[in-house]
Amino acid sequence: MPAWKVLFIFVFASVCFALALGTIVVPLALDTEDHPWLWFAGLLLGSICMGTLFALYLQREDRKLKR
Repeated sequence: MPAWKVLFIFVFASVCFALALGTIVVPLALDTEDHPWLWFAGLLLGSICMGTLFALYLQREDRKLKR
């Protein structure tokens, strides 16, 4: 596997982890006037989208390696 694919997977996983961590930390750090539920909903949606894209990418790469 080329080095750029390994680095791409590492960056993709880091972004997914950061979004998941931010989904928990950011709403807890905000006051009620900063609308923490909107931040939570946006970060949760971003985490779900990035996690889905990451899983689909890994499945595609796995299928390519099995051939």
